[in-house]
Amino acid sequence: MTFLIVISTLVVVLAIIIYRKWLYNKIGSDNRKRYFAEIFKEFPEFYNSKTGHMKQKLFESLINTNKDINILEIGIASGGNFDFYPKSKCHLFANEPNQYFHQILSDNVAKYPQITLSRISSSSAENLQDIEDATVDVVISTIVLCSVPNVAKTLDAILRVLKPGGKFYYMEHELDPKFTWWRTLQQLIDLSGIWPFLVDGCHASRTTGNLINNSGLLSVNQDRFDLDPVGFWGLYIIKPHVYGVAMKRATSSGQS
Repeated sequence: MTFLIVISTLVVVLAIIIYRKWLYNKIGSDNRKRYFAEIFKEFPEFYNSKTGHMKQKLFESLINTNKDINILEIGIASGGNFDFYPKSKCHLFANEPNQYFHQILSDNVAKYPQITLSRISSSSAENLQDIEDATVDVVISTIVLCSVPNVAKTLDAILRVLKPGGKFYYMEHELDPKFTWWRTLQQLIDLSGIWPFLVDGCHASRTTGNLINNSGLLSVNQDRFDLDPVGFWGLYIIKPHVYGVAMKRATSSGQS
């Protein structure tokens, strides 16, 4: 039985590698987005069960905020971080290119009376064209930078929309920093296109932590942890994580 499962898996993987372009065209972008939203709408609850203690640590200064703030969360999906928002008034700009998450998000945000959903934007996180310069107090990104087309451009956009002194809270998976066979596997499934195909553009082998450190954001306070993969096979691929808080320079020389 195990032998048959292994052979079947290899056949599926090989078929995706060979027919990836055909599959993309056949299934279509809209259907892939619909599928992803349906399959992953419950994922934030599971992910939070694995990372809740780390998110509590990450968002501590945000949770304790007692003033009205403007928050932009990119790739917000169904709103899996709302439990870590402050209890004070929050004006939320939600960035979510996948339209099939929008209704789920609207239904979820209604459960949090302190959050006012100002806008749901479908624009690319690489430009955030719906957000004006220096208008946001906080930007949040959790397991999003793995799937944007260009991480550096996305970080530039985040830097642009943040107010001087504004903060960027992030928790992202990335390439295993150690030279292990998991690292090799991450690189191979990205190179083959299998992982991005299956998980809506996600890349397992990005060095996101280094990109954030070199982004121009000031005082990046960053740490690492390994996710507990028990309960969902895909977590083995995204086990290495970085998380932290970065701040935009408060001086005019650092403004974008």
